[in-house]
Amino acid sequence: EDVADPEGAGAEAGAIAAECEAHQGLHINETDFVAEIDSPDPDRDAGPLLITYLANRAMPLIRYNTGDLATWSRGTCPCGRTTLRLARVVGRQSDTLRTASGSLIHGEYFTHVLYGSTGVREFQFVQEDLVHYRLLVVAEKQRPDEEQHWRKKIESVLDPAAVLTIEYVKEIPALSSGKRRFTLSKIAQG
Repeated sequence: EDVADPEGAGAEAGAIAAECEAHQGLHINETDFVAEIDSPDPDRDAGPLLITYLANRAMPLIRYNTGDLATWSRGTCPCGRTTLRLARVVGRQSDTLRTASGSLIHGEYFTHVLYGSTGVREFQFVQEDLVHYRLLVVAEKQRPDEEQHWRKKIESVLDPAAVLTIEYVKEIPALSSGKRRFTLSKIAQG
């Protein structure tokens, strides 16, 4: 399983890591890559996965941020391989929102909020700035009862001054890759 950004390092360099038959993490392809996790405690706290690609001398990638957030799995894998392993890839940096108070909210949170909502075909949570947020919903009809639930759950993780607008739309535009993101932040992450 390729864990690299499909429009970035993965496309330029190939498979960075793969799962073995033991299914206990993703083995780093150490023949071609040096991998780092930029976290104070990468065994417990997910951080950006950085790679240095060793096989391409014409276009080196040095400490390239793949956009994935990951943690390490330490020790020898039951399969016997001794390469570094990623314990888990917890998501994409681009799927993480930072509030005005500095709190981080992973985009997967919003998936759980809307999971099981009747008649919702698609949604996207958009961070316009540090105060304004929009929940875009593609649904058969408006869902006022469910809106109250969504609003309560979402506002519980946002700052008190946050303004949340729920909008019903006909479609959510796809990215150039053809994918749709559940979350979209229009502010610089940093």
